[in-house]
Amino acid sequence: MKILRLILIISLFSSMAEAQTIEDVLSSVASHNKEMKAGEQQLQSQKLEVSTMNRLEDPMVEYGHLWGRNSEIKMDFSVTQEFDFPTVYFNRHKMMGLKSSLYDNQYAALRQQILLQAKEVCLDIISLNQKLELWDERQKIAEELSAFYTKRLQQGDANILETNKVKLELLNVKTQRRMLLSNLQNKLRELRTLNGDEDISFTSSAYPAVEFPRNFDELFARVLENDPEMKLLKGEQYLADRQLSLSKSQWWPKLAAGYRFANEEGMKFNGFTVGVSIPLFSNRKQVKIARSQAVFTDLRTDNTKSRLLQEFRSNYNEALALKTSQEEYVEVLGEQNNLSLLTKALKAGNISLVDFFVDATQIYEVMDTRINLENQYQKQMARLLRFEL
Repeated sequence: MKILRLILIISLFSSMAEAQTIEDVLSSVASHNKEMKAGEQQLQSQKLEVSTMNRLEDPMVEYGHLWGRNSEIKMDFSVTQEFDFPTVYFNRHKMMGLKSSLYDNQYAALRQQILLQAKEVCLDIISLNQKLELWDERQKIAEELSAFYTKRLQQGDANILETNKVKLELLNVKTQRRMLLSNLQNKLRELRTLNGDEDISFTSSAYPAVEFPRNFDELFARVLENDPEMKLLKGEQYLADRQLSLSKSQWWPKLAAGYRFANEEGMKFNGFTVGVSIPLFSNRKQVKIARSQAVFTDLRTDNTKSRLLQEFRSNYNEALALKTSQEEYVEVLGEQNNLSLLTKALKAGNISLVDFFVDATQIYEVMDTRINLENQYQKQMARLLRFEL
């Protein structure tokens, strides 16, 4: 009873550790991926840097001890604080919020890229599992035929050429299956790397249901609104406009206020000081630079939007073509998948071994093509809907 209880406990923890759906895998990758963790730390560092943008300048403290003729001594002490014009602080505060959002979108773009990569790996694993199921069936038939022809050869009903052809087919099937297993192990290792080198299990051979969006304009509008890349470009555009406003406001003079104490020939003086710094040189050409940067950012945003629209439409049309082709293959296979009938006909002597291999190979190639088409369609849809990750 204790052993049974221990087995149940181990099985329970094992099942909890396994990620059996793509959503589970993506959730695990989001928690363990090392590049994303590094991105989170960088994001925190960037936001801390942003928080220091609008601080005051350091105060200036001066002390003077002067000697004159006839042993005269003069002492001077002052403390001065410099201030920017209020509009400068206002624009910097706005820039702080824009930069913080910009860094958030940069991290969101990194996160989307990694999760899309992990999802594509999962889709490849599903495809490889489907192919393994197909090749398992093919190996089973090849082993059955090999045993059948070996027995017929012993009985004198088959010749050595036919028997060798069947054995070569079995060898080819086993070799191809080993290659598929190797590819599957590579994909699982890749998934483990994306999961921060933490163990993760994904054994599904069925794709999640995905509905093809029929309204392209509506889908593209959602992309423009939610895709981190577009948000990043819009953020850079807003930031460039705010930088232009800041550069203009920096033409206002800087202000200074402070306290000063002086002791000369026994006479003490103290009071407040004020000053103005006119930016004749420090802000020279800064407005022109900011304006050029704003124009560049606007043009780049428009160009990127046009490029994204073209690429997105191309991917959308490709996904639609893949969906149509895949459905046609499913329909044809549903009508003509007669491997079992071919095997029975061969054993009954109704068709030759050559005819069997020609027809069976054609059916397997069609099945393999159908699996590849569905994999390509699923990956294309994952790219189209990447903004949902």
